[in-house]
Amino acid sequence: MKVILVQEDTACAVIERSCLDIHAGDYLRPFEKVNVPMVVRRRRPSAARRPTEDLPPRGRPAGRRTIAGAGQFLTIDAGTDDGVAPGNVFSVYRIVYPRADARDALGEATVVSVRERTATAKVTYASKEIMVGDEVELR
Repeated sequence: MKVILVQEDTACAVIERSCLDIHAGDYLRPFEKVNVPMVVRRRRPSAARRPTEDLPPRGRPAGRRTIAGAGQFLTIDAGTDDGVAPGNVFSVYRIVYPRADARDALGEATVVSVRERTATAKVTYASKEIMVGDEVELR
């Protein structure tokens, strides 16, 4: 949005572009330009597999978005405090059978911006919808 009139306690703005609905009570922040890394397509993971020794058995939640698909953005509950950096690629999966640690690979997301405890990633591909509660694992 672009601010067109500023008063002592309020301002008027024109919404020039929106990716989602905007509602009364939503918060606004100044625009931050970020350098978005090149996204490299990788081989898709198999549909379901057990984790190997070199991969952690559990990932981080890919939360804070109702549903996401290819080309959309999601927030990952990990940030610079966890060693996440722009350009990192995460596999997105869903736990199918918790006792057996069987996972269903849903897609892949590349980090475009990072804060201390969260990261924003673009879904580069998705075989199914990605929902709150699905997990991610650094590739």
